[in-house]
Amino acid sequence: MVANTTRRAGTLCLLLIAGISLWGCASASSTEVKASASPEFNLESTPTASQAFRIAVEQRGKTGWTGDLPLVSPEGDRMAITDPKRPSDILIRSIPNNRLDDPMVLGRVPGPIRFGRSVDESGFAVMDGERVGRASWVGGAVEWVAEQNASDLDLGPDNRIAFIQNGDLVVRTPTATLRLEDDTATWHGPRWQGPSGILFCWRVRDGALDLVRFRTDVEDSAALRRTALPLRVAESGGSPTTIATTSTFRQFDATEPGPPRCVFWDPARQRVRLWEPPYPIFDFPAGVLAFVSDPNDPRFGMSVQSTVVRRVSLLTPSSGVPISGGLRLPCPIPNGEWLLFAPDDQQISVECAILQPLTDNET
Repeated sequence: MVANTTRRAGTLCLLLIAGISLWGCASASSTEVKASASPEFNLESTPTASQAFRIAVEQRGKTGWTGDLPLVSPEGDRMAITDPKRPSDILIRSIPNNRLDDPMVLGRVPGPIRFGRSVDESGFAVMDGERVGRASWVGGAVEWVAEQNASDLDLGPDNRIAFIQNGDLVVRTPTATLRLEDDTATWHGPRWQGPSGILFCWRVRDGALDLVRFRTDVEDSAALRRTALPLRVAESGGSPTTIATTSTFRQFDATEPGPPRCVFWDPARQRVRLWEPPYPIFDFPAGVLAFVSDPNDPRFGMSVQSTVVRRVSLLTPSSGVPISGGLRLPCPIPNGEWLLFAPDDQQISVECAILQPLTDNET
């Protein structure tokens, strides 16, 4: 993800609403060109950059919005969105067949309240400035998990959660509650990635900004600290404001959990990067604003640029097949489909991109 300035990056990461140009995409067939593996990045699975598929992009309606991108349930049948008429509340709407034409309201979470970028089968993360909790997809009832000076709740696999409280990182697993306290550092923005309990979290210490990976299959806080694997992102300038620019459009683990990798905006290098230990860090080409992995095949994903969304291979990220024009925000849903959100001033449109791999006979 590359932008001309940190301010522009922050705007694109938080809202991604600039540069919208709407046009449809007809059904087409394309093949990605095979290339040799990059020496900077090794894929766990057998490397290949060739896959032929048929693409169909369909309009699925629009709804009013206030600036917060909708959340979609893992099954792809429900959506949480700020109520355009009462912006302090959250509405839970049905989206049958991924359509927004006439969504039914299934629940309301009364405010003032906001939602995060984290979902699981039970609900989605919410916060009110002091408390963090999970709002149910069924009716919107909130289960508060921390009620004092808490923020940044992230929902993980196997009912794991992570959040920030008084600047400390708190992790709850099925067997333990773990807390990292440090008088010289503050923690921000935990993100679960992958099915095995890998957690990434930002740390600011003496102005330096680090991205730290943890394993959470441990029994106490000291053991959690020992699993820390830090990546120095910036020697100076680390702050909550800087960290607000590091999150690209959050990857939704809406079908099968993806690999334990973290895609983020690097404010020092002005670029989107991918970190999947133990492999070296991977830099996306200039012009990429965000990347969302395909949960069905992590060698591929959707690359977001200011004027196009492309399906790309991590072996050939500078090329790829155009999916839709204008700024779109991709969210994978079951059955190999993707929702593409297109924000406008007061409405947000949705398209559904259907990718069908071709058989050997068809290719």
